[in-house]
Amino acid sequence: MLRTQVRRAEGTEADPSVGIIDSQSVKVTAIPGERGFDAGKLVHGRKRSMMVDTLGLLLRVVVHPADRSDLVGGKRVAALVDGVSTRLTKLFGDQHYRGQFTEAMARDYGWEVETIRRPPAGTGFQVLPKRWIVERTFGWLTWYRRLSKDYEQLVEMSESFIHVAMIHLMLRRLHPTPTS
Repeated sequence: MLRTQVRRAEGTEADPSVGIIDSQSVKVTAIPGERGFDAGKLVHGRKRSMMVDTLGLLLRVVVHPADRSDLVGGKRVAALVDGVSTRLTKLFGDQHYRGQFTEAMARDYGWEVETIRRPPAGTGFQVLPKRWIVERTFGWLTWYRRLSKDYEQLVEMSESFIHVAMIHLMLRRLHPTPTS
């Protein structure tokens, strides 16, 4: 409901038609709980798979051990988003969301998946169209000390803290505080 209010305040439709999907690997503390090793990022911890709209607002998030692939996390997120968004027709993602994922999204939900790739001639940091939106959302989450690492024993608690952070961000967008 809050996301709908923010989207309307920004002059967009209440229900998004485009989503951006990605994952973020984060370290965990010494507490017990689900964890894994992301060999691509060299991180022992958990992975946050999330889908956001074009404003960077969270549609759904799934936290799972970092050794699970983006394909598995992406499919879990998509299944959750399917019950929420009725207008969604297109997803943007990186190279991890091509092939089998693209076929599954078209078959199961009727969504087109467009892979945003880094230009072959480019070196160093580059802002990639649409992908920067989900990366910005990950950046917003790092503003919250409790989300700088994964401190929780249960992945459900990690997901809850992400939702709390997004609620805070959306409330600040709707009711900004005056600066002194």
